[in-house]
Amino acid sequence: MLDDAMALEADTGGPQAGEGDSERALIARCRNGEAAAYEVLIERHRHQVAAVVWRALGQADDVEDVVQEAFVAAYRGLRRFRGEASFLTWVCGIALNLARQRLRSAWKRRVVLGAGPADLTPDQGDVEARIALKSAVAALSPKYRAPLLLHFLHGWTSQEIGESLGIPAATVRTRVHEACRRLRRALRDYPTEEIER
Repeated sequence: MLDDAMALEADTGGPQAGEGDSERALIARCRNGEAAAYEVLIERHRHQVAAVVWRALGQADDVEDVVQEAFVAAYRGLRRFRGEASFLTWVCGIALNLARQRLRSAWKRRVVLGAGPADLTPDQGDVEARIALKSAVAALSPKYRAPLLLHFLHGWTSQEIGESLGIPAATVRTRVHEACRRLRRALRDYPTEEIER
């Protein structure tokens, strides 16, 4: 069995990138030019990055484009990845920066063209409360919205969010607190149980 594995390594130039490989090993292989290793990293993290981007953008229209751009940018910058944070945290940071750029350019287009806010399509439940919540979260500036969503919807720690956004963990906690305060103020006319559904 060991001889078969060694023969496979000799035939292919090394062990194949697979799902059992550690993240560090995959990154090392990527740095050596193994595209298959990067494909494994993409498959491992694509859905999580897409969820973060979707929450940051507040719509699904540009999510795939931003995710793809983030993974391309990460691949191009892989030599600069220091490994202090996880690869997922690093890629999410890149994706969030790209999402912010999209939001800024979309906002500028709306201001220039005089277009109104995008139509909301609420889920089931109390439609009015859901629209109010979604609008209130969308109204937060990205500096408050991103930490809030990463913390409450994705369960990231202040440290992980800070590493991803390039800010101290204490700043993350302050921004999450401020975002919650702003949401409470914006939603003061709605009972808490309606919003939490």
